[in-house]
Amino acid sequence: ARERCQGSSGPASASPLASAGPSHWKELKATCGGSQQSPINIDRHRLRRDGRLGDILFEGYDQAPPGKWRLTNDGHTGTLQGDPAAEHINISGGGLPGTYRALQLHFHWGSLVGNGSEHTLDGRQFPMELHIVHINVNYRTLGEAKGHPNGLAVLGFFFTV
Repeated sequence: ARERCQGSSGPASASPLASAGPSHWKELKATCGGSQQSPINIDRHRLRRDGRLGDILFEGYDQAPPGKWRLTNDGHTGTLQGDPAAEHINISGGGLPGTYRALQLHFHWGSLVGNGSEHTLDGRQFPMELHIVHINVNYRTLGEAKGHPNGLAVLGFFFTV
């Protein structure tokens, strides 16, 4: 089983340029030195298409979601939280081991002095990144889903200004 990087003994930063950035996380906590964790750099020169995965299927993405969604700002990001029982926005296929329903979306943005995307493309950060977090329909809560390697599926989108 993969060990998860949770908590550290000091302040960490997602900025690749920071002294406590991702390349230094392993110094804060040994389990944070893995290669399969966030943030990641998508290196287009090393990508290989796997046709066996098939297309990602989007269900309900072409309609306004029914029900109430809650918008919050915690001073770090804006989050739009959906009803966890709603089953109107789903993804499947694309190598996913089942169906995942949209639970929330949030943004990572920068400032006048730095870009804000969590991840990078060919080493480049972007002004903003949107994450749409989906929960495996086999799990009832975000907490339960986080405890399983197939619990969450997150779509990420870079923005330019």
